[in-house]
Amino acid sequence: YEKQVSNFIISSSRIYFCMNRYIKKYIPELVYVYNGRHALEQPVIASCKENNINFITHEFATNGGYRLCNNTQPQDYSERTKKIKEYLKHDLTDSEYEKGKIYFEKRVGSRQCHITLVRKKNDYKIIENRWNKLDGVKKRQVLPDNWDFKKYNIVIFTSSELEKKVVNQYTHNKIYDNQINAITHIINAARSPHSNIHFYIKLHPSYKFWDNSPQEYKNIVNLELPSNSSFIFPESQIDNYFLINKSNKVVCFRSTAGLESSYFGKPTIFLEDHIIAKLSSVYYPHDQNNAIKLILNENLPPLPNTDSIKYGSYLMSEGILPKYYHRDPNVPYEQNWGLYRGRKVIPSALTLLFINRFIHNQKLLFIIRKIQSLEKNIYNILYKFH
Repeated sequence: YEKQVSNFIISSSRIYFCMNRYIKKYIPELVYVYNGRHALEQPVIASCKENNINFITHEFATNGGYRLCNNTQPQDYSERTKKIKEYLKHDLTDSEYEKGKIYFEKRVGSRQCHITLVRKKNDYKIIENRWNKLDGVKKRQVLPDNWDFKKYNIVIFTSSELEKKVVNQYTHNKIYDNQINAITHIINAARSPHSNIHFYIKLHPSYKFWDNSPQEYKNIVNLELPSNSSFIFPESQIDNYFLINKSNKVVCFRSTAGLESSYFGKPTIFLEDHIIAKLSSVYYPHDQNNAIKLILNENLPPLPNTDSIKYGSYLMSEGILPKYYHRDPNVPYEQNWGLYRGRKVIPSALTLLFINRFIHNQKLLFIIRKIQSLEKNIYNILYKFH
């Protein structure tokens, strides 16, 4: 990854210095930036903070709208927790309760913000927006070949640790340092000739979307599992909801699968003090000893799903639904599904001509690459002196 990292550092540096110059010249009152966790967005936020400029990050919302975060990012755990705790305090109206139920009954969580919520009179309708990567994954109501109904079957849903590593400034407590340590400790604690427990480790589906398998995925699948545990790989067609329904218990790190399992009446244990772990619908054991006790307890009852429904309602309510913009249900995310006042906005013929004649001009590209090469050498020299 050396080349990719090097390119990201150089690109980030350019953006940071360009943003600094822009701010000093124009002194904007407010800056909007998408998400903020990626290498080409972080320098914009860093520049805003350094120059005391207010900024807002925007992100997809569960209901098909968008979220706005003032002077912070969508990954800001503490800020998001405050808002959700406030929402949990109030009694839901009939309309809010209905939205909470819809989140689970319509399997909104599995669409990952790729739906549009439409209200018609006193009823809500879910429009599934197309997403080629997601829609290409076929799910079936089947179980692993070695599933034994005589066993006490526990499903462990992993999460992508990679996504949290890039926003280390927003942290939360964890019972285990990492998922590998957690999985190893749990399955070994249950190894006994008299144990009736079998663990199914459901690997995060995002792993299959990467061009190169991330290191954390390789580390997990290289674990030598004992006979009391099995992997369910990302490319598996096993439907999560069917799997949850047939399981005896669910263990999560910070996966929304734990939110769904608590709604459907399964005892659910979280191993990270993330947002869902704050709900009274799930167990958060606070330390490893209590975690093992809860996991190995075959008589552990499910908790009331009241908070789960409230959280589902919050997710379906927090997004701002645009007035003039909406998604074309016949066009996938990868092909720009956006419509403005019912029309697709595309570049003019003159713009496309300019791009083809100048941006893709080979002589111009040669000059640009030479400048980039020189710039890279300068950065390397400066980095060594630093």
